[in-house]
Formats: sequence, structure tokens, C-alpha cells
Amino acid sequence: MPTRYLSILFATFLVTGCASAWIGDPSPQVRNTIHDLQLEGFACVPKLSKIVCTQIEPLRSNQPAICSSERGCIEQPDHLLYNVYEIGQDATGVPIINHDIVRRADKRFKPIVGDS
Repeated sequence: MPTRYLSILFATFLVTGCASAWIGDPSPQVRNTIHDLQLEGFACVPKLSKIVCTQIEPLRSNQPAICSSERGCIEQPDHLLYNVYEIGQDATGVPIINHDIVRRADKRFKPIVGDS
């Protein structure tokens, strides 16, 4: 069993080293893309085989209150929307960009409990 885990660990390090070799020295196109995103307010972090840039200041999506005749109106937490770009590089140095939107509930939300 221990040799199996060691071989998996070795294979992981081997693949990780090969996959992320371009991160240390990206092409000028990838470098410029990352620099532009940083200027627009994104924090970029290298991962195993890509660079992930996440928006620092999220967009706020206000949610309407849910109203009923029994309980009145109950405020709902806002949604915070973050743009996330995953940037990779193909063999010729051209950036491969995947865009995602991450939605999270606002943790600062404190529901107001009405008088019942």
C-alpha cells in the first residue's frame, strides 16, 4: 500500500511540474492579459495549470423582500457577484480564457425580526 501512495504522489509532482512550467515564464499575451485584469481590480493567483483572477470588489445584486400576510415583509440577503477568469496558455503562447461568475450571499446581512 505505501508504494502505491508514493507512486501516486510522484506522478502528481511529475504532472504538476510539467503542467505549470509556463506559469513561471508566460507568453507576452498572457502576461499582458493578467496585467490588464490586475489594473481593473482583480487579484490573480497561480494554480496548478492555470492562473485564476478573481474580482476584488464584487458587484452587489439587491434582492427584494419576501412579503406575506401572516409575517409581513422579510428582508433577503443581497447576492455578491464576483467575476472569475481562469487563464491558461496553449503551446503557441495564446491565452486560453474561461470566464465564470461566482454568486455568494452577503455575510454582513442581519435579518430584522419584526414584532409578532
